[in-house]
Amino acid sequence: MNLITDLITYLVNEKIISSSEVDEVSVSLVVGDAPKRPETVSRGFIVSRNHKPYLSVKFIPISWCFLVEDILKTRSLYAGFKYFKVPDMLGHFSTTEGHFFIEEYIQSTATLSELIENGDLKDQQVIEIFRNILSEIWTASEPPQKEFVRQEVSNYRNYMQGLIDESLLNTIFPEYIEKTIYDNVDSLRQCWSSGDIMEGNILLAGQHWYLVDYEYCHQTLFLFKEAYRYILHRKWAKNSSLRDFCPWLGHFPEEVAILLSLAWEKKICSDVLDIQANRIHQIRLRELSRNILYPNANSKLTQRQIQKSTIEQLQQNIKTQLKKMQTYIKRPK
Repeated sequence: MNLITDLITYLVNEKIISSSEVDEVSVSLVVGDAPKRPETVSRGFIVSRNHKPYLSVKFIPISWCFLVEDILKTRSLYAGFKYFKVPDMLGHFSTTEGHFFIEEYIQSTATLSELIENGDLKDQQVIEIFRNILSEIWTASEPPQKEFVRQEVSNYRNYMQGLIDESLLNTIFPEYIEKTIYDNVDSLRQCWSSGDIMEGNILLAGQHWYLVDYEYCHQTLFLFKEAYRYILHRKWAKNSSLRDFCPWLGHFPEEVAILLSLAWEKKICSDVLDIQANRIHQIRLRELSRNILYPNANSKLTQRQIQKSTIEQLQQNIKTQLKKMQTYIKRPK
């Protein structure tokens, strides 16, 4: 595998650089810190000319679990947005090893992550930035097609396996989660998500925000899952609700939105992370799921103890959750 040779050859053939400039060009590797399995490791490259960066390149392996056409579709859609910009794409190509995406290098003042760490922004300002980004994506999306809703319901039923005890999942999913989705489908849209809308991927360049890194692009019915990642992983968001980021949620019950978000997080961890990192994340995700389903239970309750619950107790828990949902829906605005 000689990725740099493949890249330089493409740049010359497509006249992005001239053959006479090759000796002036250098390529440096940008290494991510996520503990991924070897076959899921993507690579970033910065192409410089006379030591000045001018191209940014992302390489994703051939076995990557997201589609090239989805990446191109999402980038194309986002390119028309106003609140944030997308780096211009100069080309893309595939080899037997994987796929290359070549875009302009953004000379940024700082990442949003750096601004947060330096105390340049208050928590509420950070929340507003993410709310504006997600709201623009949601506004540009369309009401979901029936078949897409059906497919998403089926997918998330599968994602929840191992996250929730099987006996409970077989009861609570059709009677509560699936019902909630269909009853509140007007609060949902068929969205294109870049899949990694985190502060490290948001750059400030001059007066403009740029969103970068599109390797996780996909269509989703549940855009709010992107917002839950902030609440799950970031101190500045720990006291926030999903509606702070997603005001369009309407009467969609937050506990169901959280369970769906946890299911997606479980899928991504399983697909991408190495064995040890995935094991640690799965334990935490199962614990968080139990806290939603058993809000009054001891947080140290083990999976074996939960499995001993009688079906009557499980059904009563479902009834309680349904009552909470109905009370919320009837609550006056």
